[in-house]
Amino acid sequence: SWTRDCLTDVVQRYDIDGFDVDHARYPAPGNLSSLFACACPSCQEEATRLGYDFEQMRTALIHLRHTLNALTSETIKRALNANPSFWQFLSFLGADPSVLEWFQFRAKVLALRMQEFRSAVQETAGKDKVFGSDVFPPSIALLGGHVYDEWEMGSDFLTGGSSSGGVVGWATTVTNLAPEWAPALCGIVKTLDESDALRLIYQLFGYGDFDLPLSVERIQNEDLPIAEMYNREIMRMKAQITGNRPLYPPISSSGAPGLVRQLCESVTTNQCDGMLFSGNPHNTEILSILRNTFASI
Repeated sequence: SWTRDCLTDVVQRYDIDGFDVDHARYPAPGNLSSLFACACPSCQEEATRLGYDFEQMRTALIHLRHTLNALTSETIKRALNANPSFWQFLSFLGADPSVLEWFQFRAKVLALRMQEFRSAVQETAGKDKVFGSDVFPPSIALLGGHVYDEWEMGSDFLTGGSSSGGVVGWATTVTNLAPEWAPALCGIVKTLDESDALRLIYQLFGYGDFDLPLSVERIQNEDLPIAEMYNREIMRMKAQITGNRPLYPPISSSGAPGLVRQLCESVTTNQCDGMLFSGNPHNTEILSILRNTFASI
């Protein structure tokens, strides 16, 4: 209610064209404990109101934690050979289907709030006040709280969090997650090699075919195939959205001109509607790349 009231106050107080709501999500899935929250009374009541069995979801999550804590290196090796997706891996472990319902419920909660915010803004100031927001890229979207078709019902456009410093958030979500998940896996399975933990994580999120670093130190210190990873996420995004809302992928224009050009080419090749960018407005070479990209869109 406080957020809704702030939005309507701003749109009445200032002559603005609309909103781009950033961080409209749960913590990034690299934060493992956040995947199991929130279980407060308000969330329990909302689950019941929306038709979910909260106690069943809670029981399924507790069972999943016990299952994960009982992982063995043999289980990991079998999974590596099977090349599962994240959800297939949970089934492989015997996870209850209510685990998936838990993530769908969390996403539903956020989507309904965004629909409420958009309605309040446009009822206050008119339908021409654009209301859009960031979303996580497809690889981790549901874990972070986003189901795109639900999200499109409360947003006039979809984009990502603004990226700065040459880092492109949509490209690096999995490689940002991996340095948190790999040590956690190795902490549970004492005989597990870090490289195997990372291989499994890359497979779970659809990057098993990429030549990505097989140590946490290398992830943090080596160059990554940013353009290729970014393009994969946009391709997946275009395949999953309805197309009823414009898609503006986020890029950082602070990187090397060659990389910026590749990122822009992904936007145009995948027939997106535009892009959200941040960078140095005085870099004429980058501005030329951006200008040419927007001209082609």
